[in-house]
Amino acid sequence: MPEIKTDKINPQIADLEIGIRNLRTIKIYPLSLGDQLEMTDLITETVQRFFASREDMEKEDDIEFVQFFVNLLKDNLDKILGLIADEDILKELSNLQAVT
Repeated sequence: MPEIKTDKINPQIADLEIGIRNLRTIKIYPLSLGDQLEMTDLITETVQRFFASREDMEKEDDIEFVQFFVNLLKDNLDKILGLIADEDILKELSNLQAVT
């Protein structure tokens, strides 16, 4: 029986080499529409809570918002990467590999 190639069934699945010391190949899957909406909702709700708690925010507080947003991304990066890969890849992923 011939082997079925999943990348032909879904051409949006990509192979990516990752690794800091030793390279290995993983599959990257496209986000579903539901996953994209979930991420958007998470960011929107969190940013709304931030601004609601700081109604008297001054211009000087811009750096506080940047710090808040960076922490939001850091706290949820594992979850986001988990949506596109079947395994925990954060500790093996370089910046260049993440951009790719």
